[in-house]
Amino acid sequence: MEIVKLLRELNLELNQTILMVTHDPMVGALAERMLKMRDGKIIETVIT
Repeated sequence: MEIVKLLRELNLELNQTILMVTHDPMVGALAERMLKMRDGKIIETVIT
């Protein structure tokens, strides 16, 4: 989880987009936006 927090800090400080793929909803919850996929298609977009 520390690496995810570090990536979030870099995102905010450098205004840099970071793409992360995870199956862990707790990690996904730290993102500004989450795209949920099924069978290779986006089924939901969540803005946090």
